[in-house]
Amino acid sequence: MSTAYRRRNSLRLKDYDYSSEGAYFVTISCNDKKGYFNSPSIKKIVEVNLKNLNKRFNVAVEHFCIMPDHIHLILFFKEKQDFALSQVIQSYKSLVAKEIREKFGISEKIWQRGFYDHIIRNEKDYLEKAKYIFNNQLKKDLEKEAMSASRRGGACLHPFIIGSGNPIPEPTKVFLSIRLSSFYYEP
Repeated sequence: MSTAYRRRNSLRLKDYDYSSEGAYFVTISCNDKKGYFNSPSIKKIVEVNLKNLNKRFNVAVEHFCIMPDHIHLILFFKEKQDFALSQVIQSYKSLVAKEIREKFGISEKIWQRGFYDHIIRNEKDYLEKAKYIFNNQLKKDLEKEAMSASRRGGACLHPFIIGSGNPIPEPTKVFLSIRLSSFYYEP
């Protein structure tokens, strides 16, 4: 039985070349927000395939965060590519889904259709997205810790909240070597 999909309006910039040199913030979600990545074995498959993207494509995964039902990553295209961002994500999702199905016998759909992307335009934008990725996992850990503490009748204090602020991952040499002008999109 074929599944008919309702046509969605695209969130992509109309005249932007998604095979261009630059950085992209990407979010990929599990189908129906299922927490597949709560399983350490499945989470490992997701992580290994992320780290191996550079072997299949001329890209670098700079930062990533694997949550129970979605992943966030910053992906760099080091130069103009023969493929678009959507092809990289489609290939990644296919490889992960195939491996999960083979190893765990899961027959249902793993991924939500499509993905969210944001073109990173400058260093400030990069730092905001890197901080978001870092804090997303920290926030989840704090929520879990607070729930556990409240069940025990205690309180939860985390060292990152008390200090001078959350540590922010520093931009890498890859980012600094890319001309900032390549991040600006002018229609």
